[in-house]
Amino acid sequence: MLPLTLFPKLRMKKVTDGGDRELSFIQEDKDEDADFAVVLPEPMAKGTEYILNFTTPRRSRDGPGRRQISPWWRGRAGIPT
Repeated sequence: MLPLTLFPKLRMKKVTDGGDRELSFIQEDKDEDADFAVVLPEPMAKGTEYILNFTTPRRSRDGPGRRQISPWWRGRAGIPT
């Protein structure tokens, strides 16, 4: 599981990996809990690059609801560098 810190009211509709494989995620109601986590299909490996695509219910500047998180947060979420 990969916990991420999001704006509390930011909702996700879908999460996929770089191969467009849909991933499970955990997100409570925006008024109950701001925690968010992506359930990864296998453990992360040091030195491996991971791509996650996030689809929100609203349109973003990256297209219809699709967002990519930049690599600046590596290490903040426990991702091996």
